[in-house]
Amino acid sequence: MDEGADVQRKRIRLRPEVRKEQILQATLAEFSAHGYAASSVEKIAQRAGLSKAGIYAHFSGKEEIFEALLIKVLVPSFTGFEAHSLDGESLESIVDEFIATTYDRLNDPTFLSVFRLMITEGGRAPHLLKRWRNEVLEPYLDQQQAVVDRCVERGVIRASVVASNYSLILAPSVFGSLWRLLSDEDTNKQELAKLREAHRQFLLVALQP
Repeated sequence: MDEGADVQRKRIRLRPEVRKEQILQATLAEFSAHGYAASSVEKIAQRAGLSKAGIYAHFSGKEEIFEALLIKVLVPSFTGFEAHSLDGESLESIVDEFIATTYDRLNDPTFLSVFRLMITEGGRAPHLLKRWRNEVLEPYLDQQQAVVDRCVERGVIRASVVASNYSLILAPSVFGSLWRLLSDEDTNKQELAKLREAHRQFLLVALQP
């Protein structure tokens, strides 16, 4: 039996979503190793065990793959405040869910790798970052602000400058993301635990009705 033909048949059997995930993981490895500019579709294809045509069957090029990574990995979670906003939960329950969801992501190596790429390579594709900001980040911030506003109306959260600026609610965890990239693992564990608890206490005090 022709081994190459057999491999090709196995490739064809993979579902499109599985193949795309394979390509995204290969792209993340390639970008992390060599940077966005030095990477190519051909190198990504080699890592994924595909031909260039196999890549182009799913993506138009490396810019679209980079965009897909941003959307897939850096889409903020819509849990936390939203999950309990209308369920009669206490402020402590809402904050605890938010903190758990937010800080669990900081232990995800894929999230950290893409976050690092966004910082180091984003300047080479500013239009992709602009699109991510406009189509993903800003709608998320607006959605979460609306949830906080409803909690204020219900009396679960006190009206304040923090409550009216969701960016302030989120800011310590963004610093935590940077800290994860800049520190060794032992320091990360200690300092991130401190930041997590400080963030929790900050929200409980700042938002207490």
